[in-house]
Amino acid sequence: MSGAILVIDDSLTLLAKVKQHLAAEHYEVTTATTYPDARPHLGRSVLVIIDFHMPGQDGASMLQALRSAAKGLPTSPLMYLHTTDSEQAANYKQLGFDGVIGMKGNFELLSKQVSAAMRLRRLSVKLKL
Repeated sequence: MSGAILVIDDSLTLLAKVKQHLAAEHYEVTTATTYPDARPHLGRSVLVIIDFHMPGQDGASMLQALRSAAKGLPTSPLMYLHTTDSEQAANYKQLGFDGVIGMKGNFELLSKQVSAAMRLRRLSVKLKL
């Protein structure tokens, strides 16, 4: 699979599990807990998965900072919300996310959503959307 996945969450335990699961499916996965940790990996990421509830910065402000940083990139990565908060999940578009992966911790759903997001990215690049 070309391109990398960047996962941002404040839980090191969850990040390790997500990385292990997606790496087993042959995805290149980088993890970060803060914007400064995430920023250097943005340029090579095809998909960014962002936790909504993090201490000191919520997912919406993280998304805004990442979108601003991605403006100079040739192709902006897809930005997906990752949450168990059904209210935030229902409002992902209004928050500015490209998609949502609900039921955080459900790795089967995570795999399906990541696969769909990667197909969407390949299609949009092919069609130059």
